[in-house]
Amino acid sequence: ATARSWCARSMAPSAAAAVVQERLDFSGAAYFYQLALELVDDPAIEQELLGQLGNMLIASGRSIEGGEYLLRGVGGSSEQASLPTRIVAAEHLLRGGAREAGTVAMRMALTDVGIAWRRTVGGAVLSIIWNRARLGFGLRRQDRSSAPSEPLSAEQRLELDALWSAGVGLSHFDSV
Repeated sequence: ATARSWCARSMAPSAAAAVVQERLDFSGAAYFYQLALELVDDPAIEQELLGQLGNMLIASGRSIEGGEYLLRGVGGSSEQASLPTRIVAAEHLLRGGAREAGTVAMRMALTDVGIAWRRTVGGAVLSIIWNRARLGFGLRRQDRSSAPSEPLSAEQRLELDALWSAGVGLSHFDSV
């Protein structure tokens, strides 16, 4: 509380948020980012503050609220540029228990990455079986100890991040 009161008296809210964040007081930083949001008129700065607020809320254990702010923060961005943030937001909505909102956000993010969302359990199970069979066949054809011949592309890393976030987020609701 001392850092909060000192910062509140001596600097702008966004600067105070950064100082409090450095002290790992994430809920305090979230407070100052909310205060800064009330004072800002510039949409670009507002977008940045919404993202920072979302991250601080997530860091302080408020996943649903943080995910919602992250999604609000990317509202004016291009879909491709905002994709990593939307993936993180969807994961945290799901982790926090917002099943409907998280599922909708994750479905949209996966679709934008180019991954089909299976609508039924049967479709998901068939997809898992098919992909495991493909993976097993590919591993048998290659030497497992050899390193990949080339690094992953940015698109491949984004796809892996999206799949990981979907798996982590959805595992709270469905083991398939």
